[in-house]
Amino acid sequence: MLAPHKTAIALAAGALASCSSVPPARSFAPVPNVPLLSARPVPAPAQDQAVITLKQEIPPVDPDQIATRGAIKANPSVVIHVPPDRVSVATTGPRAATDVRTSAQYNRAEVEIAKSLIKAGFRVLDRAKFEAKVRDLREKKLNALVESARAARTLAEASAKKEREAGKLTEAEYELRMARIIKDQPLVPDRPPKLLVSDMVELLRACENGPVTADYIFQIDSFDIGESGERTVRIDTRPEVVEFLQRNPGIEIPESVTQPFWEARIAAKLIDVATGEIVWIGAYQAESLAAIKGGFRISLECTRTVVNGAEVTAAIADHNKRISAATAECNAARQAFIRGWEAGEHDRIAELENAFNESANRLEQLQTPPPAATAPWKYEYDLKTEIDPDLSKQSTPREQARKLEHDLDLLTLVARTLIATIEISK
Repeated sequence: MLAPHKTAIALAAGALASCSSVPPARSFAPVPNVPLLSARPVPAPAQDQAVITLKQEIPPVDPDQIATRGAIKANPSVVIHVPPDRVSVATTGPRAATDVRTSAQYNRAEVEIAKSLIKAGFRVLDRAKFEAKVRDLREKKLNALVESARAARTLAEASAKKEREAGKLTEAEYELRMARIIKDQPLVPDRPPKLLVSDMVELLRACENGPVTADYIFQIDSFDIGESGERTVRIDTRPEVVEFLQRNPGIEIPESVTQPFWEARIAAKLIDVATGEIVWIGAYQAESLAAIKGGFRISLECTRTVVNGAEVTAAIADHNKRISAATAECNAARQAFIRGWEAGEHDRIAELENAFNESANRLEQLQTPPPAATAPWKYEYDLKTEIDPDLSKQSTPREQARKLEHDLDLLTLVARTLIATIEISK
């Protein structure tokens, strides 16, 4: 049998023994107060972001990669000389960013080398001036060869003609002799192709004499860029990401991201035009991260949506409905109990009291809401991981342009860093 619901019954002295028709005085326990659950507004979809920025200081030049005779002369003039295999007028192809073109048609990579030399304190001379001098020297040399060849052929032809006239050669033998002379003593072409300056000896001669001279030749032995392999960056333990995970319970993110990195390399030497001495020689290389302006940026962007909102709302509504029904039932049982007592229905008092106590107990049990009504919000996440710059993507024109921009930044970095090691006298 259920225990009575905290019913405080106060009877007048001797009331139970009294047979009076007036019911003894007493007080009745109130209906338990079980408040309705407050509504829980379902959070609207929300966006969140975590940004990781990876930066790298420009690595110093390895002293073992540099050899120098000391400071060079003040206010030096220099002309750039490129490797023969990089002399090209092409504007497309796999080495479009690093092919060094000559004459006045410097490509962007050579322009960066020129800018780096100027920043270091050099006066950079346009190589076109020296190419014109080389072409003049070549034409003079060729003209001398042509004249010599013509003179030799003329002499041989005259000798053959004289022998024929002296009867030493038949007409047939004379024709054979002339054909052999033409074959064995060809003339050099009147005009050579306009070759670019790729021969160091010719360039040295061009820099030494004439109205335009240079103190030094900056010879580029190599200047290129290539893949240095993939790099994996662990992101899930970084503070920015740990806070992001705490704000977004249950979200799944990649443990790490992988990116292809690139490496630019330059090797060069500085040659004293007057002596031919190498006064400085160096090499340097650096990877992508050192050249990315503002750092390598990894962003985690998510849209968070509640997926158990309807379930929680329904559970609250159902629980409040049960509280309202149980409260009404308990009120009705209490009123019936009071009327029975006041009417002196002694044979039903115990039954009515038990009914009230049971309904009150059922109502009090609703003080604790069901787990579904208080459950934490469950989220569904739409996660996007972005990498900027993403060097693995090169399919669209925009991506290709971004990769080319990165290549030029990296080439500029290695050129400037290496050239800055050249010491110029004050």
